[in-house]
Amino acid sequence: MSIIDVFVSIAYMFSTIPSPKSSYEVIWAFGNIQTCTAQGFFIQLGIIPPIYHVCLSIYFLLIVNLEVTEDTIARYVEPLMHVAALGFGFGTAIASIVLDLFNNATIWCWIARLPYNCTDSFNNDSVPILNTCARGDNSYIYRYAFFLVPLWMSMFAVLGINIAIFRVVRKREAKADNLHAIHHAKYGQTAASGLDASGSEGKQYAAAYHISARVIKVQSIAFVVGFWMIWLLPTINRLIREFKPENYFVLIFFQAFFEPLQGVFNVIIYRILYYIRLKQRYPRWTTRELLRRTYRWTFLGPPKGDPAERV
Repeated sequence: MSIIDVFVSIAYMFSTIPSPKSSYEVIWAFGNIQTCTAQGFFIQLGIIPPIYHVCLSIYFLLIVNLEVTEDTIARYVEPLMHVAALGFGFGTAIASIVLDLFNNATIWCWIARLPYNCTDSFNNDSVPILNTCARGDNSYIYRYAFFLVPLWMSMFAVLGINIAIFRVVRKREAKADNLHAIHHAKYGQTAASGLDASGSEGKQYAAAYHISARVIKVQSIAFVVGFWMIWLLPTINRLIREFKPENYFVLIFFQAFFEPLQGVFNVIIYRILYYIRLKQRYPRWTTRELLRRTYRWTFLGPPKGDPAERV
């Protein structure tokens, strides 16, 4: 998912530059059909990360709610997840090339009609039906089928799955608090620290604290908020244009700003657990030091002897 994020973000970065010079009222258009198609291909791959978000949510649902082992998931579920995400993303991107769907779409090249004011064949009332589009015929349908509907399904799937995880974690946290109180009353400080597991209640107590409930809740909330932050504005922009087909600069600006940042949000969310563990283990470290150690070693790994290596 991270590799796809990099390529998609680079494609967004070029903005209108790959658009054909003949594009209608498009500034900084220096490209041609081939460069526009290349940019559109990589931008269409942007549907892969949302599908992977659903896959990750399902992964945590299986681990937390259904207590499926990681080995079972890796053997039977994970391959299907990769096939679903990569297959749909690359499949729709290749199909869009074959169907000549990639053209200038205001702020970058994606699925659009050419010329911009042509009539799609599905919406043409003439008999016989005529296609007045040189490229991108029925792009309106393909935008929804290839990207928007799968995106919105992913958004609500991620939200629903994480709510289910959140509810289970809350129940386990309440159960753990109950057992904590019982053991503290019966066995004192030793049981309260989780060291007494001689009886069945002790075992239940230890099992209840096997998963750090608070950490899971934080990551679950961050996961949903980060995902929705990226795609909420494009969704609002699309829905507004359905009823009033005009371009609103503010919405387009924030859409162009947030969409390329989905990889950044993924890194932040991915490392948030590490940050929390560091903070718990080294409470005297400053926020700056915690952030430096959290994200400094994301790719390189901590050096030998560094305290963060043992987290």
